[in-house]
Amino acid sequence: MTMREKVDTNKIKDIKNQFWSDSPSQADTYELRVMEGDICILGTDGLFDNLYLDDILDIVDQFMTATSKSRLPLTRTQANYLAQRLSKAARTRSKSVNTVSPFQTKCNEFLTQSHASNSSDAESELWKGGKRDDIGVVVAFIS
Repeated sequence: MTMREKVDTNKIKDIKNQFWSDSPSQADTYELRVMEGDICILGTDGLFDNLYLDDILDIVDQFMTATSKSRLPLTRTQANYLAQRLSKAARTRSKSVNTVSPFQTKCNEFLTQSHASNSSDAESELWKGGKRDDIGVVVAFIS
C-alpha cells in the first residue's frame, strides 16, 4: 500500500465514522412526478462523490445532442450507454488528484472545521481529487 493509499484510507475512515455513519433506515426518500421523456439517473455515492450535478448534466446534454432528441423514447441500449459514460467519467475523476470533486469539497470543509484552531494541520490533511469507490449507475428513460 502506498503512502497516499494509507493516508486516503485513514481520512475516509475518519470522516465516515464522524460524519457519514447513517444506517439505511436514516436514508432520505423522495417521491417525484415523472413525465414521458424524462431521464432518471440513479447512482451510488461513487457517482455523486466524484461528479458534480453540472458534470452529469453536461454528459447527458452531450449524449442527447449526439442521439437526436427527437427520437424518444430512447432504447435500453442507449440507457446502458449513458450509464456507462457516467460511470466512466466518475471512475476517471476518482483516480485523479488534479481535479476537484464533490467529495474533496465536502471533505475539506469538514477537515477545515475540525482543525479550525490549527490551520497548518488542516492544510497538510486537505483532500485532493476524487474518491476511489464503487460506482453504480442506472439510467431509465420514462416512456
